[in-house]
Amino acid sequence: DYLVSFPYGCTEQLASSILPNLAIKKLADLGKFDLKAINIDDLKKNVETGLGQIYQNQQPNGGFGLWIESEGNAYLTAYVVETMHEAETAGYSIDKNIMTKAITFMKNFIKNNQLVGDKLAFNANNRAYILYVLSEIGQGDLGLNNNLWEIRKNLSLISKAYLAIAYQNLVETKPDQSIQDKINSLLKELENAALQTPRGVSFEEVNLDYSLFDSNTRTTAVVMKA
Repeated sequence: DYLVSFPYGCTEQLASSILPNLAIKKLADLGKFDLKAINIDDLKKNVETGLGQIYQNQQPNGGFGLWIESEGNAYLTAYVVETMHEAETAGYSIDKNIMTKAITFMKNFIKNNQLVGDKLAFNANNRAYILYVLSEIGQGDLGLNNNLWEIRKNLSLISKAYLAIAYQNLVETKPDQSIQDKINSLLKELENAALQTPRGVSFEEVNLDYSLFDSNTRTTAVVMKA
């Protein structure tokens, strides 16, 4: 109940409350799990209500801020687009116009924020997540991926994982050994960063950037996905 109904209403928490509903819906659709206690109509209501509230926070330029009056944030906008994409793949209707405007905002962020200067690492980590989300919706960009690859030493662990997945999504549609080599190299770097304890394996960032929703738990989950 806590996961599907955060007590607050900012864009990030609304999106975060939708995603567990989508995961449950996808499990239910498989028909292989005993989910009799789950009310599918409640899931639909949670998702549609959450999306409706999120839509209200979109700015005229297509970006999403934490609140309706907040300036658009590229990372948060990508998180909303990922949530909308997951909702669509789970069988729910989404507002295509809102999605298109958000994607345009993300691409403009990349165009207007070059990978140089004092904000290089911040912009690179922002870009890694955006490129990952774009690849998930079938709009991956090999050239932009390669630009990020060249400065991967500036990337956090989670961003390296996102870049690896973005490459993987491209390879699925067009096999390429040079891309596969980059994927293997990124995965090797991540493997070398693994922390092994009697309790298991985890991945910890050198620095956590909370403006990018960083946490070592999230990093570990995304690295495992890669």
